This record gives sequence, structure tokens and C-alpha cells, in this order.
Amino acid sequence: LCTGGWSGLVKLWSIPDCKHKITFKGHEDRVHGVAFEPTGNFKVGLATGSADSLIRLYSLTEEMPVSELKGHEERVNKVLFHPS
Repeated sequence: LCTGGWSGLVKLWSIPDCKHKITFKGHEDRVHGVAFEPTGNFKVGLATGSADSLIRLYSLTEEMPVSELKGHEERVNKVLFHPS
């Protein structure tokens, strides 16, 4: 389970014991969208979208993003991985 909030932090939790595993950092404003990479075939395991107009890409083991997508003029409300 992954949660994002007003702090700009994104947290990964284990299921079913609900223990905090890691906090992802990097956003400067609230996080609106979180998506897991569905195949597990890439270095990136998670994408997040924020009111800071950025999409950040994370591995599931590092706190800081491995990459970011810039260019949005407004906040990013949702993120999604295309299945192909």
C-alpha cells in the first residue's frame, strides 16, 4: 500500500501488518496521485504526481526519485502506467 499527502511525502506500507517500510521524498507540495509499475520489469516501481507540477519516478528501495518528468503547467492529479 502506498499513501501520499499534503506534506509532499509518499509512504510505502506492508500488508497485512500495516508497517511503514519507506518514505519517498522529493515533492515540494501535496501529492495527488500514486501508481505502482505493474510488471516489475523496470528500475522504476512507483510514479507520483503532485501539486508542484511534477511527476517523480521512484525505485521501491530508495527515498529519493530516480527521475522526474517536468513540463506540466498545473498540478498533476493522477498518474498511471500504460500496460504496454
